[in-house]
Amino acid sequence: MNAMLKMAIILLFASEAFALSRTKAEEELGKALLKDYNKKVLPSEKTIVNITDFHIDRFHVNYKDHVVMLSCWIAMSWKDSKLTWTPNLHEGIAEVPMHYYDIWIPDMYSDDGARSYYKGLWSYENAVVSSEGKVKYVPQYELPFYCVMDMTYWPHDTHNCSFKFRSWIHGAHRLDINLQAKPTVNVARKVLSSGEAIGINEWVIRDISLSKGTNTFKCCKDPFIEVTFNFLLNRNAPAYTWTAKMPAAGKFLLIP
Repeated sequence: MNAMLKMAIILLFASEAFALSRTKAEEELGKALLKDYNKKVLPSEKTIVNITDFHIDRFHVNYKDHVVMLSCWIAMSWKDSKLTWTPNLHEGIAEVPMHYYDIWIPDMYSDDGARSYYKGLWSYENAVVSSEGKVKYVPQYELPFYCVMDMTYWPHDTHNCSFKFRSWIHGAHRLDINLQAKPTVNVARKVLSSGEAIGINEWVIRDISLSKGTNTFKCCKDPFIEVTFNFLLNRNAPAYTWTAKMPAAGKFLLIP
């Protein structure tokens, strides 16, 4: 066995040993952090949840029922002082993944009345916690909301739609929301055999904006912080050129 092969084998075993050691260290760190941890208690007297990203993967418009369904993910972060540690005491680990069920996460939801269209409020994902106690969490949402649509100018109709996002139980004195997100849309596209990419949605989101405000309810004295997601939906009129406009034009030309 030559020297190069021996060195390769030694490095391989060393790498596997390091990986096993780090995995064990992460498990021990996770257990230590969760000891006496109460996930029902807010991380601080007043917790600030940062919305750092909002991304739409796909959407569907049911104009007959005036419902828009968004498939998206919303990136959030906050500080949890109960989830901190010194990396040097834990194999240099600077961050660790943690199960969403084990730690406090914001009870954020959308409430606009389109409940019967829910496929599931969200897809829970694991969070990533840094040694300074910063928690990063990116759940995937299926969000339906009502949008009253005026079809007067079909198929050139444009609609202003919105939905609100807030905590269910925590008022403004306990939970605040900080907007840092720049909304993005990346709707799936279909690629033809020729290599040409075409859109697969008859609707286009022309503009998105996020705004922060407060709302009060009869149940509670304290106002609630809420984020309003505003959309400008525009029907992709060229899609109707052959299905609606051209037949009508042909019929007109055949009239003696």
